[in-house]
Amino acid sequence: MLNRIAIIFGVCLFFISSCKKDKEVYPIVLSTPSDFRLYAKPGDIVSISIKVTSEIQLRQFILKTQIVNELEIVELDSAINNKSFEYYFQYKVPETAAGRLIYLTYIAYDVDGNQGKNLQQIFVSDLTLKETAGLEFHSGFHFTNNAFDLETLLPATASLTDTTFRDLQSYITDSTIQDLPFYWKSPARGKFVRANNYNYALATLQTAESLYNASLPTDITDSLVVNDIYIMKLGSMVAKKYVVIKITGLVDQPGTDNDLYTFNVKK
Repeated sequence: MLNRIAIIFGVCLFFISSCKKDKEVYPIVLSTPSDFRLYAKPGDIVSISIKVTSEIQLRQFILKTQIVNELEIVELDSAINNKSFEYYFQYKVPETAAGRLIYLTYIAYDVDGNQGKNLQQIFVSDLTLKETAGLEFHSGFHFTNNAFDLETLLPATASLTDTTFRDLQSYITDSTIQDLPFYWKSPARGKFVRANNYNYALATLQTAESLYNASLPTDITDSLVVNDIYIMKLGSMVAKKYVVIKITGLVDQPGTDNDLYTFNVKK
């Protein structure tokens, strides 16, 4: 009888021990706000409070962001040596994320290598491009203001300005002809897409980028005509940036001093 009791007791201890070993212990990662999908506009700052708790000592916390179809970025990789961790994260939504999703990943590890994870998304609304009208610069035959910087929206002088600040400039094939050249180039390595069917009135960053990427960009424009629309990807920017240009005037007067390109820009 005693042997049977001992056997039963031993079996019970085995199962209790097994249950303890099989119990999952992993860090708990919570975020505030807790919604899986957050909403923002380009340029907004999204604030998120993150709290990690664990039954055993924590070792590491990693926070990563990723705009869909782009490379993942590690925003924080922090060592931890206690059982709780809090972090207040402020994320400025890039303009290049307009109309896309941003993935947020929070991962915590304890000293035994157990992992706790939480995921969120930011849905970014599209960005309506703002128009600046009445811009102009001279043809390449004029000695000043014969190029244009689309970042500052100011004319530049080719002989005095580095190429990175000359997004637009005349493309001259025959220096003996004094007429207005009807072609543009981009010394800043920007590229052009002629887009006369594009809805300029409702231009947004996402629609401009989508049409540009679905087209074949060129280094030189077609022959410019009033009301032409060009979508341009700037070449001098580290972050990709798109602008939409509408030609409003091609002033070709006798001589070269008063020859002008006039246009509006949305960016």
